[in-house]
Amino acid sequence: MYELTDSVLAFALAFTSEFVFSLLLQGFSGSFVDRYSPKRVLVINAALISAVFLAVVGLTWSQVSLPAGLLFGLALVINFCRPFFRAATFAIVPEVVSSDQYEKINSYISIALQVGQIVGMVLAGVLLELASMHAVITCVGGCYLLSLVGYWQLKPKGLDKTSNQVAKASWKTVFDFIKKSPFVMGVYIIGALDFAFIGLFNLMLAPVVRRNYDSAERWLTILDMSFAAGAILAGFYIVKRKQKLGIRLDMTVLSIMAAGLTFVAFWLQFPDIVVITLIALFGGFLTMSTVVWSTTLQQISPPQIKGRLASIKLVCNSFFITVSTLGASALNRNGFEASLGFSVVCACIAMVIAVGVYTMAQNSFGFRNYKLSQDVS
Repeated sequence: MYELTDSVLAFALAFTSEFVFSLLLQGFSGSFVDRYSPKRVLVINAALISAVFLAVVGLTWSQVSLPAGLLFGLALVINFCRPFFRAATFAIVPEVVSSDQYEKINSYISIALQVGQIVGMVLAGVLLELASMHAVITCVGGCYLLSLVGYWQLKPKGLDKTSNQVAKASWKTVFDFIKKSPFVMGVYIIGALDFAFIGLFNLMLAPVVRRNYDSAERWLTILDMSFAAGAILAGFYIVKRKQKLGIRLDMTVLSIMAAGLTFVAFWLQFPDIVVITLIALFGGFLTMSTVVWSTTLQQISPPQIKGRLASIKLVCNSFFITVSTLGASALNRNGFEASLGFSVVCACIAMVIAVGVYTMAQNSFGFRNYKLSQDVS
């Protein structure tokens, strides 16, 4: 799109449309998932995207290049469906496996996300180099078609959409549930802290490569791959682990600490091996932290409002990403070092917030009840 329009604005609009749709549709997507079942939402979304992409390929196959407006429209289709995908993915886990398998499934999802990003970037580059944009779009449409087949094979054991519990569920039910159990809000806040540092890390990568590595593009790949490698290894560690992680604040604290040290390493230009190691540790601890808090929320969520609770989780994540990246971007006017300093300060504050929120949550009935159930299991 950037090559077709020669405009950073056009690329930025396609990128930011994800956050706009997330803000506008997240609440509706959660209600939709609760009402019509996660499996149905996943199937409909995969069918919609695959149909649109493959139809575009069929209608434009004779064209040498695709209009920028059409590519922008395809990006909008994916970003429109993304809030529904996220809410449905969160809500369907408790419907397809028992509670003692939540951690493993969430770990597999994390692994798939990292592997998909790596394979996707490589495959897109190869197809663009050797074939055309039509081949890329065909590949994307085909992948969503395969996912449609996979979603269709799922056998949920959740509530039927005609049950009284689902029919009577509303946002009032959700807020009443949160009000009665402050522990839930603690899970939201602590879990969202991780995403603030994902946003900061992604924001810093390109400037760091330019400042510390003379704009060598291979270093952007190396740093990205280091994070992915740490995340994938952590995912496999959770899968192979005999005991469940349970509620582990230390994973969140270590994740934030690794993020802060990574920003310090960027700032002071530590040796390459140290930077790569810190990034891998950040990716690993962050994966374990996100699995811990996603699993916890899935286990304490009533079945009839899991979609809505997932929506609140995703809104909190987006809010923390937005605040942290806007703050770092604003300070970048004073130099890149100011942005890095801001990120390090954020890490220190986030650790205090995580410990404080966790300490307060421990005093709630919801926490004690959940902890007791985990100890018994």
